[in-house]
Amino acid sequence: MHCPPYQPGQSLTLLGLPAEMKEEIMTYLDFYDLLTFSKTCKNIYETAKADSKLWQRLPEVTYVEIDHLNPYIRRLDGTSRGADFGLYDIQHNELFQVSTAVGMRLSGLRSLTLHFADPTEDFDVGMEQIWRDLERSAPMLERLSINVLENFGELHTIPPTIFGHTAQPKLVELQVTAVTLLQPVPAFTHVKSVRAAAACIAPLSRGENHKIHQLFPSIRSLSLLGIQSLAAGGWEEHSLARVPFIDQPLDELVLWFEMQDVAADPETAQWLEESLPHVRNATLKDLECPAVLCAFIASLRGPEALALKVTPEFVGLHDVVLSNSAGMLRTATLNSPIDGQHFLRILALPGPLTELSIPGDVAGLLILSDFGNAADLEYLALDVDTGFALLPTLPAIPSVRRVRFNSQKFVKIDANVIVNFLATVAPGVEMLSFAQVITFDNLHLLPVPYVVVN
Repeated sequence: MHCPPYQPGQSLTLLGLPAEMKEEIMTYLDFYDLLTFSKTCKNIYETAKADSKLWQRLPEVTYVEIDHLNPYIRRLDGTSRGADFGLYDIQHNELFQVSTAVGMRLSGLRSLTLHFADPTEDFDVGMEQIWRDLERSAPMLERLSINVLENFGELHTIPPTIFGHTAQPKLVELQVTAVTLLQPVPAFTHVKSVRAAAACIAPLSRGENHKIHQLFPSIRSLSLLGIQSLAAGGWEEHSLARVPFIDQPLDELVLWFEMQDVAADPETAQWLEESLPHVRNATLKDLECPAVLCAFIASLRGPEALALKVTPEFVGLHDVVLSNSAGMLRTATLNSPIDGQHFLRILALPGPLTELSIPGDVAGLLILSDFGNAADLEYLALDVDTGFALLPTLPAIPSVRRVRFNSQKFVKIDANVIVNFLATVAPGVEMLSFAQVITFDNLHLLPVPYVVVN
């Protein structure tokens, strides 16, 4: 949509919005607001002129719409603020024009996003021109994203000469699914957050690829997208088989799985075994392979106390969150039913399991059957959003001293059910706590002190 800049005295625009959008806004105003609308519009416009920050976050456009952004980009000229500039669905026949358009604006950009159409033709010549126009310095650039719209692909290789062949002090975020990195690039020296397809940062064999910290010396967060399992028939370039092991400290690692074999995924399991000891917080998304989850759980093999939380996300999906008292976190989103063997593996870890959080419905309480031997468990939390039920075969866990009932919505529970639950599962309980939105029948029956928390 073309939004022309506001001109003083122009009655049909508000901050450059077309008349039909202004009319939509006015439908939400009462009579008093309508009386003061003209004055308000003028005041907002004057504020916008003075505060260039309002013009930083520009919408992504196609190349044919690029001229619509020029009036807004010009508002930032001469200021210390950079604009967010993004082009999507870039076609093969637009590469040279896109290159020129980006190059002439580069020094004034805070964020640059280039989304290419799925390549059906040779992009080499046009991409070489883009790299030449990106050889200029980008002193304001903080975020760079070079992607393809649908499937991951490798259009070209990022040359080390990008952004003047020098470190860009403000460039801290990088996302790449369309181009590869064959060698360290000086401009990425200070990049802290990377989101990339495995094929883009590890295009060769594992021994030939540079390690993550060689490519990004300042990296703190890494997300690898579209990971495929070789055992499931996936492409090797999209597996972890080519990615060098992480061998230096990393604050956050997120792995997004696209194709997995539910029986075995040895390259992923090995990669996790070698890499996770160096990772503080790790997350697996859309996981299906039990062997991989086993390797994931086993990475918390220190003596620190453990806490486990199981939460349902959608039908058939669960989040399993395991953490220790040293602040290390492991989160897995499972596409398959939870196997009780995984809980037994958690109990077999060197660190004692002292906290457990589960859903309070039937499916959640069935998990308790795997924790009858959890001799160190002191704290039990139940989420009763979807109800609370007492099953006849629940185990006793005498070590539990504190029980909490959580909910995100208003829920009413009969205290008789809680009394029976505590007598069966937590006979040694000393303190109860309840979310403020939970109400009770027969509250006087509770056997121990309780507190209400937000």
